[in-house]
Amino acid sequence: MSNSYNCSWDCILSMIGVGFLWGATNPLLRLGSKASVQEKAATGVHPSHNIWRRLLSPFVDLTALLMNWKFSIPFIVNQSASVLFIMLISRYSVSVVVPCVNALQFVFTAIVGHLIGERILSCRSCIGAVMVTIGVLIMMTSDALSA
Repeated sequence: MSNSYNCSWDCILSMIGVGFLWGATNPLLRLGSKASVQEKAATGVHPSHNIWRRLLSPFVDLTALLMNWKFSIPFIVNQSASVLFIMLISRYSVSVVVPCVNALQFVFTAIVGHLIGERILSCRSCIGAVMVTIGVLIMMTSDALSA
């Protein structure tokens, strides 16, 4: 059950921080998992007809993925942000925190994805990011004014 405390500066900065951590790690997780798949293909590991190998294959793949630092470090940061998010929604209004953090996550995912060369930001993406940011600001200010 969440409390309906007003969003103070620590709430706003926490939402921006969690949105950034989630948004920044999404492209890095994709990049790390893609690298892991490419390494698996390069080593020539193919599914076997042996039933035990097929049953254990998901666990072996998961272990290999977690041992890949390009995936595991962003994963740990992402999960740490999830813990911070749970703390955030237990302290502040869920109706403000959840949409704001999720919207900021999308903005930061687009920006970081562009910075690491994953995709090019189009004009539509930039306009969408600005509109999302304006929407987040409206939600934050309306919550502050309603008290």
